[in-house]
Amino acid sequence: MPSANTIVRMLALFPLLVLPGCLLTAISEEALSGGGAGDHALFVDGAGPDAHAPDAFVPDSSAQDRAVRDDRVADSAAPDTAVRDSAVPDSAIDDASGRIVLFSDDYESGGIANWTLSQPNNGNPWTASPIDPATGSYAARVQPSETTDPASAMEHAISTNGHQGIHFEYDRKLVEFDLADRFRASWFDGATWFALEQTGTVAINDLTYSHRSFALPAAAENKPAFRIRFECTAGAVSEFCNVDNVAVWASQ
Repeated sequence: MPSANTIVRMLALFPLLVLPGCLLTAISEEALSGGGAGDHALFVDGAGPDAHAPDAFVPDSSAQDRAVRDDRVADSAAPDTAVRDSAVPDSAIDDASGRIVLFSDDYESGGIANWTLSQPNNGNPWTASPIDPATGSYAARVQPSETTDPASAMEHAISTNGHQGIHFEYDRKLVEFDLADRFRASWFDGATWFALEQTGTVAINDLTYSHRSFALPAAAENKPAFRIRFECTAGAVSEFCNVDNVAVWASQ
């Protein structure tokens, strides 16, 4: 039988032996009755006993949000890339017609610096004038005051190298022209000038601009020395040549 001292020491240790069991029992009961798998997961992941189940999945939902955002960025990037890619051909192609415009001048700069001017027989030079344009505020205009053909000319060099289906077009208005007066529109293949329009068989006094458009032959294709030219010859101070909206374009 244990001695009295032994019994006293056992009684003193009894609370320490019983209390952990009680706490363990209480914790186990709480876990079984009210905790749930979510709380266990949070505790095990180190979020702490005060954390809540929705917070435990914030990292996962953030990853999903990032994935959604990344997808949206990727989806939106494709159209932007397409626009940028298409921007290069759009800069060389007429949006309205799909033509490859090699040169155009509507004289709206108010100057005629795009052209090389000459007066083979001392006529007055062409100018960009605000008087009577076909469209906009300016057109090329000349009153040559000279009857020796050609009195006044303007021309422009355009390479057609690498292009096919060359077209040349313009608007023109001739004022008070009689049979002795001349207007001529021509193109150059690098060796020879070819007239597309030349007056002199009838008197002309245009009330409005006439549009002229010419499909040039294959000899105009792939010509690095291609040129166009307008000439005007008329003696009276009332006689004028007007040209506007000049364009040279290729079909390919």
